Amino acid sequence: MQGDTRNALPDVSYVITSIINGISCPLTVLLNVLVIMAVKKRPRLQTNTNILLACLSATDVLTGLLVQPSFVLWKTFQLLGVDYTDTIFELHDSSLRTVIISSALHLIFVTFERLVAIKFTMHYPSILEKRSIKVAVIAFWVTASICGLFRLTLTNLKVLYTFVALVLMSCILFIACSYVILYLETLRHQKMIKTQQTPQEEVERFAKERQPCL
Repeated sequence: MQGDTRNALPDVSYVITSIINGISCPLTVLLNVLVIMAVKKRPRLQTNTNILLACLSATDVLTGLLVQPSFVLWKTFQLLGVDYTDTIFELHDSSLRTVIISSALHLIFVTFERLVAIKFTMHYPSILEKRSIKVAVIAFWVTASICGLFRLTLTNLKVLYTFVALVLMSCILFIACSYVILYLETLRHQKMIKTQQTPQEEVERFAKERQPCL
């Protein structure tokens, strides 16, 4: 009896996660496509920040098109005892790894863009050009795709899993350090604004005190 209960619990969790992914994957695709189309069709939105966010949305579109449907299909086949479960799992695992690496690299680049914009404002145009952004995004997708395809060819996946772990750790550390720097830089800008406003306040107070009383 206890064994049947233990076996039933994973089955219920698989059904619930499959339902959630099946419902959310069309919304994931639709909402992120709307973001991409908004940036593409409106020139005033085509800033470097928005372009990078649109590229990040493309990774979410791939999640809704491949990762979530393959997960639902994999779990459905597993519950029904259908063959080709391993093949579907390999497809899901490869697409998931591709999306994870691509998303992590894009997040690093988005954070780097904000860091340069705030910390190195004067050098921003020379550091982040449209061409360099395109080259970086293409390199991210090539790297992520290669790592995803290696899942289908490698027998020993320890090196690949290690690389994915390093990418994720680097992403977390870089984003954390960058936001600390951005926070300190924001505090410094606020102090500079206050120091620049103080003389003007003193001038206004002095002019007010010099006005003749009626």
